[in-house]
Amino acid sequence: MNKLIFFNQKKDIDKLLKQGYSKIRYVVLEDFIPDREISDILEKNPIFSKINPKQYIKEEDFRQQYVDFIGGLNRKNYSFLWWGLDFANKHPAGSDIPKRVWNLLGLERIMEKENPDLLAIFTCDKNLVVQFRIWHKHNDAEIEDRVRQKTKFLDKINAFFPIYIFLVFLRSIIFKISAHIAIRFKPKPCEKYIVLRTLISSRSFDKRSNFKDTYFGKLCNFIKEKNLPLLIFATISPPFLTNLKKIFYNNRKYTFISLEQSISLINLFKCLYRSLKAYFIPLQPEGNFHLNGLNYEFTINYAIRKGSKTQRLYSNLFVYYSTLSLVKKINIDRFIYPFENRGWEKLSLKAIKSVKKDIEVIGYQHASISLMLMNFFIGKEERNIIPLPNRLVTMGLVTRDILKEMCNFPENILKIGCGLRQEKTKNIASMRSRKREIKNILVPLALSSEEYIKGIIFLNEAFKNCDKYNIILRPHTYPVMPIDEALSYVPDLKFKFSIDKNYTLDQSLSEADIVLYFSTTVSLEALAKGIPVINIDPGFFSNPDPLFEMHNLKWIVKTPNALIKVIKDIEKLSDEEYESMKSKAYQYVSDYIYPVTCENMKAFLE
Repeated sequence: MNKLIFFNQKKDIDKLLKQGYSKIRYVVLEDFIPDREISDILEKNPIFSKINPKQYIKEEDFRQQYVDFIGGLNRKNYSFLWWGLDFANKHPAGSDIPKRVWNLLGLERIMEKENPDLLAIFTCDKNLVVQFRIWHKHNDAEIEDRVRQKTKFLDKINAFFPIYIFLVFLRSIIFKISAHIAIRFKPKPCEKYIVLRTLISSRSFDKRSNFKDTYFGKLCNFIKEKNLPLLIFATISPPFLTNLKKIFYNNRKYTFISLEQSISLINLFKCLYRSLKAYFIPLQPEGNFHLNGLNYEFTINYAIRKGSKTQRLYSNLFVYYSTLSLVKKINIDRFIYPFENRGWEKLSLKAIKSVKKDIEVIGYQHASISLMLMNFFIGKEERNIIPLPNRLVTMGLVTRDILKEMCNFPENILKIGCGLRQEKTKNIASMRSRKREIKNILVPLALSSEEYIKGIIFLNEAFKNCDKYNIILRPHTYPVMPIDEALSYVPDLKFKFSIDKNYTLDQSLSEADIVLYFSTTVSLEALAKGIPVINIDPGFFSNPDPLFEMHNLKWIVKTPNALIKVIKDIEKLSDEEYESMKSKAYQYVSDYIYPVTCENMKAFLE
């Protein structure tokens, strides 16, 4: 008989050790083990033997199977509320379903291939344990659930009363009043506006508080110079009031309207009503819940219940009703938005097309694409039902081909534009000469908490007690967690580092001798300047490297003890070999990111 013990506390390890087992196989299903005592025991005690579930799953097969699995459910259930649920867009950072399905499949493969008598599984995911128990309730496996989860006070209340929905609704009202005071927008009946849907944060303004859009860059001025009526339709990120003041300062040059300002009162209350209805009466999904012969009906139903009880559904519906209000309020020629194939985008498209089908909707693929970003992959069954823009402008040839050949996008909507966010990477003259001695190491971090924590753990091990390098951590513009919180998960920091204080990425890259990255588009910008890059893979369940097709002036490191050796190997390269790599890297980046020119920006207006 197999015995499986799911745990996440040290006392469970102590109990196992007291039972006198001579050998214990174990699996870690979390991004990291926060309790250092637990990880030390598992790694150093010889009776414990680790199994990596990744060795039994082919990432490429899993990705296609998962995309088709969710795509099939989308085909059966697509509706106004369904697109508002984050798991329906397949993005691994927007939902815990991809990782949970991966972990469950890995466990099943371990049971099939290794059939261990005793298996200890470190996880904090109670719902994974419940799903696993459902599958094995009729066999002889003995399953112990020792997982303990701490529940926040507000989460306990929210389980029975929709407190989060009411809190974000109250915030919407306050922000709506503030936006009406600060932003004066009176639509002109004779004008047909070009609407730029964007996100405004502190990074959207320079040191003098002048506006420069983080997604569309020079496109704003390009449209203005053609004397076309431009309206910037924005989500305003925290600090809301500070950014609102900066918008007020820029009101003379640009015309702004926030989502809160756009939404009508009746639509605001409709948003509240639909969110409350979903909270109390969740959707009942239909379709095939099987993937690799395993039934995930409980997992999908839980994702719907959880998604309906959070503020995320309200936020996505809020975008729908704000867009609907705007389309009814003004004449729109075209609607341009940053494309990531997320739920709020689909709801925006539904809002626009429900009122005026003749509005040209243009998505802009604005950042790199990695194999982990399953939101960019369209399943076989959903291709004809998924809301897509009339035109999808890509940042270059490489991403156009990825979307067409790998992601199943219709070729007729794809058009090459330019890299509006990476506008300075446009000529080979900007590539600097080689720095033979590597001293300054820039580490740009992307969005996910997994990357922040795993990355810092990796760097801590790689550079422990090493004072030779200046390691500079650059947090993401919109991080999931503050850098200080991520650092708190590694109490025994052994490497010296600093936090990047430069206002622009260009300044940071100018000071870097090499760039270490996990998943960010900064890797492309570094290569465009002739800076070598190292991709660090600390064990993500799927490959987040945006340069997965490229191998020039780029190295891959999978273990901490190999990192410094690779840096030294780069220093030893001959100038001839280095320059050859640099030239090939530049060509790849040139195909990936087209330069910002008037000709290339016409793709948004033709």
